[in-house]
Amino acid sequence: MNKYIVVGLVGILSCLPFYNHAQPKFLNKSNHKFIVIAHRGDHIEAPENTLLAYQHAIDNDVDFIEIDLRTTVDGKQIIMHNSDIEHMTSIKGKVKEMRFDSLRKIMVKDPTHSEWGLHKIPAFNEVLELCRGKINIYLDFKDADVEKPIKKF
Repeated sequence: MNKYIVVGLVGILSCLPFYNHAQPKFLNKSNHKFIVIAHRGDHIEAPENTLLAYQHAIDNDVDFIEIDLRTTVDGKQIIMHNSDIEHMTSIKGKVKEMRFDSLRKIMVKDPTHSEWGLHKIPAFNEVLELCRGKINIYLDFKDADVEKPIKKF
């Protein structure tokens, strides 16, 4: 439990503009007394913000995954916490200045756990596919158009 952010339901939902103080129908029933969010996925067992980290969170039965949404120079949405990709790739560059195709060729790794291997930077639609019907998503709009992801729903 200590590897997850634990937040009360009202604390999360009161931040949302459409929250009406009743549990919205789109949320799955909570598996816990408190809402459990895997921050950047289960980044204790896999590199943060990777499909593997999200799959571990799903397998661990948490309520939400938190993902960091950013937009590339050509308007595609990818998942990366920092604006600069160096922390997770050892390559310098800002997401908003890079093309989607170029970013997809760069592999991420956890800087302290090389044994976790290399992973693609996930596209937003890949995360939606993985999570659909399995887990709720908490979007952190780092550098992304708020309206574009909502149109996907």
